[in-house]
Amino acid sequence: MTHAALEQPIKAAPPDRQSLSPAMRAASQKQLRWLMARGNLARLLHGLVLLLVLAALAHILTTLLIPRYARQDSGSLFVVSGAEGQADLIGTDVNPETAIIDADPFTVIGVCGFDLIDGPLRVRARSGQLPLALSVHMRGGGVFYAVTDKAAQRGIIEFVVLKQSQFDERVARDDDGESIRELRVVSPVPQGIVVARALVKQPSDRQTAEALVRGMACGSAS
Repeated sequence: MTHAALEQPIKAAPPDRQSLSPAMRAASQKQLRWLMARGNLARLLHGLVLLLVLAALAHILTTLLIPRYARQDSGSLFVVSGAEGQADLIGTDVNPETAIIDADPFTVIGVCGFDLIDGPLRVRARSGQLPLALSVHMRGGGVFYAVTDKAAQRGIIEFVVLKQSQFDERVARDDDGESIRELRVVSPVPQGIVVARALVKQPSDRQTAEALVRGMACGSAS
């Protein structure tokens, strides 16, 4: 054998799996399982991030497109309620078009819409055996007047909703020294709704509550 051949390094043969000690085989399997779990976790996190991004995009698109494709908002729908001079009942069972999400099953609600450009509105309701409350809302939200049947005079709740200019005209026409019994409520906006709510104490009271709410009259006070 030549001297050059003796100087070449001797390559060690790879260890045979069967020749590994039990401790080394266990460590190798543990490391393999850890790598596999790490890969699965990374794929799971990637999927969650992708799902969150898609959900955010869907929310943004829905928010932008709903106003464009909605037939009419709730304010526009309720403003035309009570066109016959009487409150219209709203709710899933009565009128699906005016359904209220999570409506109180123990309350019957009626609505009269108004547009003070056509003139002042007179609201008149009769109290009964069930609790009754009236409230006046601006279009777009916000209550600026509320009253309950506790304030009824001889069983009648009555007031006039009007703009500031209409209020001033009415005051100017009032006779000096004359007692004014008319309750006047100045609205900060020309359009809105009057809401009547009757409490249903038990299921058998529902028809009575509906009649009480329907009894709210909304008409011209010119």
